[in-house]
Amino acid sequence: SLGLDRLDDRFARMAGIAAPQARRAVHAGRNIGRGVEHALRARAHARVIVDGVFNAFRDDEGLRAECVQGRDMGFDGKTLIHPAQLAIANEVFAPSADEVDLARRQIAAFDEARAQGRGVAVVDGRIVENLHVETARTTLARAEAIARMTGEAGAGTS
Repeated sequence: SLGLDRLDDRFARMAGIAAPQARRAVHAGRNIGRGVEHALRARAHARVIVDGVFNAFRDDEGLRAECVQGRDMGFDGKTLIHPAQLAIANEVFAPSADEVDLARRQIAAFDEARAQGRGVAVVDGRIVENLHVETARTTLARAEAIARMTGEAGAGTS
């Protein structure tokens, strides 16, 4: 067991998992703990992990709820069975405009700090180091990939 009831919020955020939601789900008695465990293992081995299918392809509300749940547990995406599900999955799993903006600012600040011989930067009063920049680059790559697939120009690009 990973001791999800003691899952450190900072680690969870770095791993892309919304710890409070994951804990609530586990404590609610649903079989979600195994999904979170799989997501953590995937992260530990730098693997992409996608949530399973949602078969009621005409139930947009149910699909959105499952996508949100999967995203909060740390999944990178959702396995889809119908083209009608694509827009909702992309919307939920895509980084928000605020997340893309923060990622860009973190990378720029860190690059500037490194150019000045420092190992860390500060963005919005928070330390930015290698791990944060790696996460920021992943955020931008995800935004760019979704933008390419959906035809949205500039979503994750500079």
